[in-house]
Amino acid sequence: MKQMNKEVYNVEPDGLIYDFCRPVDAKNINVTLEAGKGGILKRGQLIDFADGSYTPHQADGAANCIVSDDTVYTATDNSVVVSVYICGNFRTDRVISDVDLTETDIDNLRIHGILLK
Repeated sequence: MKQMNKEVYNVEPDGLIYDFCRPVDAKNINVTLEAGKGGILKRGQLIDFADGSYTPHQADGAANCIVSDDTVYTATDNSVVVSVYICGNFRTDRVISDVDLTETDIDNLRIHGILLK
């Protein structure tokens, strides 16, 4: 009986999602990685799409979607399956990118259904 009252998990909002005025949708994609480097694709990180493949956002990339859950990868991985948000309203200050966001990045995301506020 004691187990029924035991806390199973704790939800802590991180503020990435701004509101639910626009439906939030997600899907799984295969992200191509830089060879020989391990790491984490963090929740909120931008992903580019170009030439038929997804990659972590770069200065000359075309921003397309946002990582929805932390995804760990190793130095031996060439690609990894990642859950991403493909539409919704998100906070600009919670989006993660190694480079500064440009107006082109924001427009690319808007075209694909992601609004940064």
